[in-house]
Amino acid sequence: MTTLFNYLLEGSIILLLLYAFYIVFLSKLTFFGWNRASLLGSLGSALVIPLLSFELNQSSVSRLNPEVFSYDLPEFALTPEEGISAKSLLLYAAIFLYGAGFLWTAARLATGINKTFSLIRSSEKFSHTGLTIVVNPKFPPSSFFSYILLPAYQAGNKAQELIILHESEHASKLHTLDLIFVQVSKAIFWFHPLIKAFESSI
Repeated sequence: MTTLFNYLLEGSIILLLLYAFYIVFLSKLTFFGWNRASLLGSLGSALVIPLLSFELNQSSVSRLNPEVFSYDLPEFALTPEEGISAKSLLLYAAIFLYGAGFLWTAARLATGINKTFSLIRSSEKFSHTGLTIVVNPKFPPSSFFSYILLPAYQAGNKAQELIILHESEHASKLHTLDLIFVQVSKAIFWFHPLIKAFESSI
Protein backbone atom coordinates (compact mmCIF):
# COMPACT_ATOMS: atom_id res chain seq x y z
CA MET A 1 0.00 0.00 0.00
CA THR A 2 2.66 2.48 1.04
CA THR A 3 4.77 1.45 -1.97
CA LEU A 4 2.01 2.48 -4.35
CA PHE A 5 1.58 5.85 -2.67
CA ASN A 6 5.35 6.36 -2.59
CA TYR A 7 5.46 5.72 -6.34
CA LEU A 8 2.70 8.27 -6.98
CA LEU A 9 4.31 10.80 -4.64
CA GLU A 10 7.75 10.50 -6.21
CA GLY A 11 6.28 10.66 -9.71
CA SER A 12 4.28 13.75 -8.76
CA ILE A 13 7.39 15.51 -7.45
CA ILE A 14 9.29 14.67 -10.65
CA LEU A 15 6.43 16.08 -12.75
CA LEU A 16 6.48 19.29 -10.72
CA LEU A 17 10.25 19.79 -10.96
CA LEU A 18 10.55 18.96 -14.66
CA TYR A 19 7.57 21.11 -15.65
CA ALA A 20 9.04 24.01 -13.66
CA PHE A 21 12.30 23.48 -15.59
CA TYR A 22 10.36 23.51 -18.88
CA ILE A 23 8.53 26.74 -18.01
CA VAL A 24 11.68 28.56 -16.91
CA PHE A 25 14.13 27.42 -19.59
CA LEU A 26 12.28 25.98 -22.60
CA SER A 27 8.74 27.32 -22.95
CA LYS A 28 9.80 30.58 -24.64
CA LEU A 29 12.04 28.86 -27.19
CA THR A 30 10.86 28.06 -30.71
CA PHE A 31 12.49 24.63 -30.93
CA PHE A 32 9.10 22.96 -30.87
CA GLY A 33 10.38 19.46 -31.62
CA TRP A 34 12.86 19.62 -28.74
CA ASN A 35 10.22 21.08 -26.43
CA ARG A 36 7.82 18.30 -27.30
CA ALA A 37 10.51 15.69 -26.72
CA SER A 38 11.37 17.33 -23.39
CA LEU A 39 7.76 17.22 -22.20
CA LEU A 40 7.31 13.60 -23.28
CA GLY A 41 10.61 12.72 -21.62
CA SER A 42 9.43 14.40 -18.43
CA LEU A 43 6.29 12.25 -18.38
CA GLY A 44 8.37 9.16 -19.08
CA SER A 45 10.75 10.06 -16.26
CA ALA A 46 7.86 10.48 -13.82
CA LEU A 47 6.62 7.00 -14.77
CA VAL A 48 9.97 5.18 -14.75
CA ILE A 49 12.30 6.82 -12.21
CA PRO A 50 10.14 5.93 -9.16
CA LEU A 51 10.36 2.28 -10.28
CA LEU A 52 14.13 2.27 -9.95
CA SER A 53 15.98 1.48 -6.78
CA PHE A 54 19.60 2.56 -6.77
CA GLU A 55 22.03 0.41 -4.83
CA LEU A 56 25.70 1.05 -4.18
CA ASN A 57 27.30 -2.32 -4.82
CA GLN A 58 30.28 -3.62 -6.74
CA SER A 59 28.67 -3.06 -10.13
CA SER A 60 26.82 0.11 -9.11
CA VAL A 61 23.88 -0.90 -11.29
CA SER A 62 20.33 0.34 -10.88
CA ARG A 63 17.67 -2.29 -11.01
CA LEU A 64 13.91 -2.41 -11.18
CA ASN A 65 12.28 -2.74 -7.81
CA PRO A 66 9.99 -5.81 -8.07
CA GLU A 67 7.89 -4.69 -5.11
CA VAL A 68 6.64 -1.48 -6.69
CA PHE A 69 3.42 -3.07 -7.92
CA SER A 70 2.81 -5.01 -4.70
CA TYR A 71 1.32 -3.59 -1.60
CA ASP A 72 -0.11 -4.82 1.67
CA LEU A 73 -3.52 -3.72 2.74
CA PRO A 74 -3.65 -2.44 6.30
CA GLU A 75 -4.60 -5.02 8.86
CA PHE A 76 -7.37 -4.34 11.28
CA ALA A 77 -9.43 -6.31 13.74
CA LEU A 78 -13.20 -6.26 13.87
CA THR A 79 -14.17 -6.20 17.52
CA PRO A 80 -17.33 -4.93 19.12
CA GLU A 81 -15.32 -2.44 21.10
CA GLU A 82 -13.05 -0.98 18.43
CA GLY A 83 -14.44 -1.70 14.95
CA ILE A 84 -12.41 -0.47 11.96
CA SER A 85 -9.72 2.06 12.79
CA ALA A 86 -9.90 5.55 11.32
CA LYS A 87 -6.52 5.01 9.66
CA SER A 88 -7.75 1.89 7.89
CA LEU A 89 -10.84 3.69 6.66
CA LEU A 90 -8.76 6.55 5.28
CA LEU A 91 -6.42 4.14 3.49
CA TYR A 92 -9.30 2.24 1.90
CA ALA A 93 -10.97 5.49 0.93
CA ALA A 94 -7.73 6.65 -0.72
CA ILE A 95 -7.44 3.35 -2.63
CA PHE A 96 -11.03 3.62 -3.80
CA LEU A 97 -10.69 7.27 -4.84
CA TYR A 98 -7.46 6.72 -6.77
CA GLY A 99 -8.78 3.54 -8.42
CA ALA A 100 -12.01 5.25 -9.44
CA GLY A 101 -10.13 8.16 -11.01
CA PHE A 102 -7.73 5.84 -12.83
CA LEU A 103 -10.50 3.61 -14.19
CA TRP A 104 -12.61 6.60 -15.28
CA THR A 105 -9.74 8.24 -17.16
CA ALA A 106 -8.56 4.96 -18.71
CA ALA A 107 -12.11 4.09 -19.77
CA ARG A 108 -12.48 7.48 -21.48
CA LEU A 109 -9.24 6.87 -23.38
CA ALA A 110 -10.29 3.38 -24.49
CA THR A 111 -13.76 4.61 -25.47
CA GLY A 112 -12.32 7.52 -27.46
CA ILE A 113 -9.91 5.30 -29.41
CA ASN A 114 -12.64 2.76 -30.13
CA LYS A 115 -15.06 5.48 -31.25
CA THR A 116 -12.45 7.01 -33.57
CA PHE A 117 -11.72 3.66 -35.21
CA SER A 118 -15.46 3.06 -35.58
CA LEU A 119 -15.98 6.44 -37.26
CA ILE A 120 -13.02 5.83 -39.59
CA ARG A 121 -14.47 2.49 -40.70
CA SER A 122 -17.86 4.03 -41.47
CA SER A 123 -16.65 7.28 -43.08
CA GLU A 124 -15.92 8.24 -46.66
CA LYS A 125 -12.27 8.00 -47.68
CA PHE A 126 -10.20 9.75 -50.33
CA SER A 127 -6.66 9.22 -51.56
CA HIS A 128 -4.55 12.37 -51.68
CA THR A 129 -0.85 12.34 -52.63
CA GLY A 130 -0.31 9.00 -50.95
CA LEU A 131 -2.40 9.89 -47.90
CA THR A 132 -5.77 8.57 -46.82
CA ILE A 133 -8.23 11.33 -45.99
CA VAL A 134 -11.21 10.30 -43.89
CA VAL A 135 -14.21 12.63 -44.06
CA ASN A 136 -16.87 12.83 -41.38
CA PRO A 137 -18.72 15.91 -40.04
CA LYS A 138 -17.87 14.76 -36.50
CA PHE A 139 -14.12 15.07 -37.12
CA PRO A 140 -12.18 18.26 -36.38
CA PRO A 141 -9.17 18.68 -38.70
CA SER A 142 -6.65 16.28 -37.18
CA SER A 143 -4.61 13.13 -37.76
CA PHE A 144 -4.97 9.66 -36.31
CA PHE A 145 -2.00 7.41 -36.99
CA SER A 146 -1.67 7.48 -40.82
CA TYR A 147 -5.13 8.96 -41.43
CA ILE A 148 -5.95 12.62 -42.05
CA LEU A 149 -9.35 13.41 -40.50
CA LEU A 150 -11.47 16.22 -41.93
CA PRO A 151 -15.10 17.33 -41.47
CA ALA A 152 -15.32 17.95 -45.24
CA TYR A 153 -13.06 17.61 -48.26
CA GLN A 154 -12.79 19.75 -51.37
CA ALA A 155 -10.09 18.78 -53.85
CA GLY A 156 -8.01 21.78 -54.86
CA ASN A 157 -9.06 23.96 -51.92
CA LYS A 158 -5.92 25.95 -51.06
CA ALA A 159 -6.79 26.51 -47.40
CA GLN A 160 -7.54 22.83 -46.97
CA GLU A 161 -4.27 21.91 -48.68
CA LEU A 162 -2.41 23.75 -45.92
CA ILE A 163 -4.37 21.88 -43.25
CA ILE A 164 -3.66 18.56 -44.95
CA LEU A 165 0.04 19.42 -45.19
CA HIS A 166 0.15 20.32 -41.51
CA GLU A 167 -1.68 17.18 -40.40
CA SER A 168 0.42 14.98 -42.69
CA GLU A 169 3.47 16.08 -40.69
CA HIS A 170 1.80 14.87 -37.51
CA ALA A 171 0.86 11.60 -39.21
CA SER A 172 4.36 10.98 -40.56
CA LYS A 173 5.88 11.51 -37.12
CA LEU A 174 3.27 9.26 -35.43
CA HIS A 175 2.21 11.98 -33.03
CA THR A 176 -0.87 9.89 -32.28
CA LEU A 177 1.38 7.61 -30.23
CA ASP A 178 2.60 10.67 -28.32
CA LEU A 179 -0.97 11.66 -27.52
CA ILE A 180 -1.90 8.15 -26.40
CA PHE A 181 1.18 8.09 -24.15
CA VAL A 182 0.09 11.41 -22.67
CA GLN A 183 -3.38 10.04 -22.00
CA VAL A 184 -1.97 6.93 -20.31
CA SER A 185 0.18 9.19 -18.11
CA LYS A 186 -2.92 11.27 -17.43
CA ALA A 187 -4.77 8.16 -16.25
CA ILE A 188 -1.97 7.30 -13.81
CA PHE A 189 -1.50 10.86 -12.53
CA TRP A 190 -5.10 12.02 -12.99
CA PHE A 191 -5.01 13.76 -9.59
CA HIS A 192 -1.91 15.87 -10.35
CA PRO A 193 -2.75 19.56 -10.91
CA LEU A 194 -0.08 19.89 -13.65
CA ILE A 195 -1.05 16.90 -15.78
CA LYS A 196 -3.45 18.98 -17.88
CA ALA A 197 -0.77 21.62 -18.30
CA PHE A 198 1.52 18.94 -19.73
CA GLU A 199 -1.26 17.85 -22.08
CA SER A 200 -1.90 21.41 -23.28
CA SER A 201 1.81 22.18 -23.74
CA ILE A 202 2.38 19.05 -25.82
